Amino acid sequence: VIGTIDPVVEWHKGSFTEYPSYDQVMMQPVAANLTDDNGDGVIDEDDVPDVVLTRFTGSSYGSVGVITALSGDDGHELWSIASFVLDGTTYQPYSSSGVAIGDLDGDGLPEVCFSTPSGLACVTVAAPGSGSAVPTGRFVAGDCGTNPYVLPAIADVDHDGLAEVIFRSCVFAYDGTFVGSPASLTNASITSFAVNMDDDPELEVVDGVRVYDLPPAGSTTMPVRYALEGVGAAFAAVGDFDGDGMPEIAAVETATAKVYLYDPDGATDADTKDGWTVTIADGGSGARGGPPTVADFDGDGEVEVGVAAEYQYTVYDNNGTRLWGTNTQDASSRDTGSSVFDFDGDGAAEVVYADEQNLHIYDGKTGAERATISDHGSGTIVEYPIVVDIDHDGESEIVLASNNYAFAGWTGITVLGSESRSWTPARPVWNQYAYSISNVNDDGSIP
Repeated sequence: VIGTIDPVVEWHKGSFTEYPSYDQVMMQPVAANLTDDNGDGVIDEDDVPDVVLTRFTGSSYGSVGVITALSGDDGHELWSIASFVLDGTTYQPYSSSGVAIGDLDGDGLPEVCFSTPSGLACVTVAAPGSGSAVPTGRFVAGDCGTNPYVLPAIADVDHDGLAEVIFRSCVFAYDGTFVGSPASLTNASITSFAVNMDDDPELEVVDGVRVYDLPPAGSTTMPVRYALEGVGAAFAAVGDFDGDGMPEIAAVETATAKVYLYDPDGATDADTKDGWTVTIADGGSGARGGPPTVADFDGDGEVEVGVAAEYQYTVYDNNGTRLWGTNTQDASSRDTGSSVFDFDGDGAAEVVYADEQNLHIYDGKTGAERATISDHGSGTIVEYPIVVDIDHDGESEIVLASNNYAFAGWTGITVLGSESRSWTPARPVWNQYAYSISNVNDDGSIP
């Protein structure tokens, strides 16, 4: 059965009871189960997923703000944190920090991780039956500095059954212990993540155009496994572009608006080979380019890469050939991301992309506009809409963050589903910016 691309608002949360002046949301929200909705004593995929977001007031998107959890069924507020106390010290979340959710230590209670002026912070959600709804502070780690817009990533990097948190290319253990960092954090990406780049059990940390191993025993310096030399700050994603069973890296250098595809191919030093480079051409005064999206856009069984720049969203084939491009508007950050999902079940993905003034749904094969929602507005950072079964009804929904300090439109969070209820099922979790279907289980545990 082929569904219809017919988005309609299922619920909208544009005002908040707690901290009502903080109604602006710009950074990408995440989704996971945080509460025991069915009363069986555990938090897992049988419960209703929840949305977690950071929010700001006015135009203060780089200041401290509020982190909030909303129930996925109707958007009612579960909890909000404007500050929390840990070991006698008060900490506040950044208002446009990225959020990552995962059960770091395997105790069945997810942690929620985000950026503060003091560094990485993680809080643990309340246990079922505890009588409290608000998470408690687990750790704050300042060993890697901070940034208002860091998007933490969670993964079991060392394959020991306990998760680590990647924050500005640094790695922290499940309890906040500092594991290691690169020798230099110059050009450290706010979207670093971990992935297995070879065939050993451990993961590597991908930071734009550099890949790091965990530090050797007795050291906290993460050695470079391989790097694309001469390239500056970049966003990255991985995929098997050449069908050899090993991942290649697609990277977007923001300063030059160049897209690189490079294949480490098992190299053990700062070596790269078998790649291509293209320059984004979108007619903008400074095209830049956001984090790449790697997926099979056109249903041909091979992966492509999509990139949003200032005035165009472009998809490149696995050999660097431009597959299609369509006009957009993001003269703010020029660094936004995107997501892909096969809503109608035809075997090809649709692209979900939000610029300064519209939410777009594009045909993954041709770039044709399948739907446009013009109530959206955003001053933009690197955000993108997520796709998840947010209300536990067996169908996919789009979860969108909006703000109106720079462009007219919604504030807060909007959930859109199919008016004909024909969209294909989605997972109940989208736990972090660097999300993939293999980096988190449906119950929030980390594989």
